[in-house]
Amino acid sequence: MPTAGNPVTTIRIDGSGAGRIFEGIGGLSAGAASRFLPDYPEPYKSQILDYIFKPYYGASLHHFKVEIGGDTNSTWGSEPSHMHSRNDENYNRGYEWWLMKEARKRNPRIVLDILPWGTPGWIGNHQFYSQDMIDYDLKFINAAHDIHGVDINFVGIWNESRYDREWIKALKNAVVKNNAGHGLNTQILAADGVNNWQLADDMKADPDLMAAVDVLGVHYPNYGSSSSAQNLKRNDTYVPLSDSEDSYSICPDGICLGKVPSDVVLAKMLNRNYIEGKMTSMVHCTIAAAFPAFIPFKEGFISATSPWSGHYEVSPSLWAVAHTTQFAQPGWQYIDSASGYLKDEAGKIVGSYVSLKAPNNLDYSVILETADATSPQPLNLQIANGLSSGTVHVWHSNMKAGTYFIQEPDLARGNAHSITLQPASIYSLTTTTGQRKGNPGAIPPNSAHPFPFSNDFEKDAFDQPPKYFVDQEGSFEVVNCTGRSGKCMQQMVDQPPIAWGGGLNTHWPFTFLGDQVEAKSWTDYQVSVDALMPEFGSVTLWGRLDHLMPCSEDTFDCLFYQKAPDGYSLNLDSEGRWALNKSFDKGTAVIGIKSGALTGWPPKTWHKLKMTFSGATLNVFIDGNPVVADYVDSGRTHAYGMVALGTEWNHVQFDNFCLGAACL
Repeated sequence: MPTAGNPVTTIRIDGSGAGRIFEGIGGLSAGAASRFLPDYPEPYKSQILDYIFKPYYGASLHHFKVEIGGDTNSTWGSEPSHMHSRNDENYNRGYEWWLMKEARKRNPRIVLDILPWGTPGWIGNHQFYSQDMIDYDLKFINAAHDIHGVDINFVGIWNESRYDREWIKALKNAVVKNNAGHGLNTQILAADGVNNWQLADDMKADPDLMAAVDVLGVHYPNYGSSSSAQNLKRNDTYVPLSDSEDSYSICPDGICLGKVPSDVVLAKMLNRNYIEGKMTSMVHCTIAAAFPAFIPFKEGFISATSPWSGHYEVSPSLWAVAHTTQFAQPGWQYIDSASGYLKDEAGKIVGSYVSLKAPNNLDYSVILETADATSPQPLNLQIANGLSSGTVHVWHSNMKAGTYFIQEPDLARGNAHSITLQPASIYSLTTTTGQRKGNPGAIPPNSAHPFPFSNDFEKDAFDQPPKYFVDQEGSFEVVNCTGRSGKCMQQMVDQPPIAWGGGLNTHWPFTFLGDQVEAKSWTDYQVSVDALMPEFGSVTLWGRLDHLMPCSEDTFDCLFYQKAPDGYSLNLDSEGRWALNKSFDKGTAVIGIKSGALTGWPPKTWHKLKMTFSGATLNVFIDGNPVVADYVDSGRTHAYGMVALGTEWNHVQFDNFCLGAACL
């Protein structure tokens, strides 16, 4: 029955209705957001991946986009390059290869996209737009196919950075030639700028550029696109428009995290992107927030911050996405005449709906959201021109009540249906079957980071970051030790990379261990590590690191301006000079405590660094010899905190890391 005061919305779902082709919904792994996923134990690792990629189970993504690692911080940390130097190639580094294979294992049809953020400094002699960069992209594409057995569908230009029209055309020519030589069908998506549709005008004015760009992608478009983009045609067919990165943390009113629930933001975004902007695909940032819990902007479908316990949490955003991904597949067609807005009696928009039909021209789905409604919304459906008159299945999430992806009673067979939509809800009405709300069983409780903790790296996989270490700059990987048997961790990058957005990276490589919040209990402890400096440079051991990203989730600034950890640090160079310092204000202020030089210093050999903390007292040892004895920091500047290891842009190996009460 109609609700008093609210008009009845009638949607005529016409099988002959026109609209653009749906390209699918995806997720992003970039910026080290997925760092902890490979560290999760089974079965929880597979459960997380099933929730993200398995069709008709959870998020059931159609696209998966990954970063081409560039050895530099690209949001939450640094991802390794497949070519640290011009003569270095290693296609097993990091976790993106593994994730792409896991995605394809679960969904062989999933579309794979790749995009660089920062890149190694040798590229074009620190010039991103160069032949080096084209070759770099192609080697990644070919390795994915030749070594890992996954074909890349789309390659992007440069994440949220200026684009170069001539370089895009050169990349297209190279990709076309490479496709022919390797039996691939990789296409170009450009230009991944933030709410910038200028490329549409450039394409319209330049036929060669029009031919080069297969999909026009923009980040964070706030539902809209330019008139030029919406009317851009190639061979009388609209050029596909993509919201090629978006997030429930960003909304038209600004940053939404902690203000507007994730499911509300995504429910509106998924419908309104098409209604207003004619965008037929979207990639969400990120698939998982799999990094230490204190780091801000946890935007994933899954929160996976505790690999040592196996604990993870499923975000409501996952089920908001499932209301689209489990009810329409790439290749379905939007019906423009059956897509629009729900309004109250005053004409205010209180919700939205999109309708899509399957290629068989029988099945259809309608996805509706009533995010802004405060009272029930009556709805009539009229089915026409060949679409199925069969049973309509109803799936419902009530965002206010916190009940997600529940199958409700069907609507009976026929060409006319009525339903009353509850406020603050998402509905999927469909003639298809097979949808499922995945539930793998009990999830273990959360627990604190292991303490004490040690790692000799013998159980870690080659070419990967050691368990629980989180790189912020550079790349710390497991390799064969030099000068001793077994495995070690090595910093692999020997020059500043090209930072995301351009320019030289002015930070230094470092990797940390712990959680800024949990580590408040890490007060009195010892930390030590063996280090080998085979070339000129230095190594740093940090302790009581109490601030890494000291900010709230109201600004992104903290993610990019941390020069170094805030805590106590022992720096030792390759000539035996050492210094004990303490740092503040995102590493920009450093105070020297004590320093000196060791006599009879043997270079290019293994040395042990150690710091101990007890109350306000610090002790420092190098090779078992005290260099700072019972120093009392009367200000107790740093009373607790995490640990970290750092280098200059030089190769340093580490072994026998120890954190606890009694390190040798």
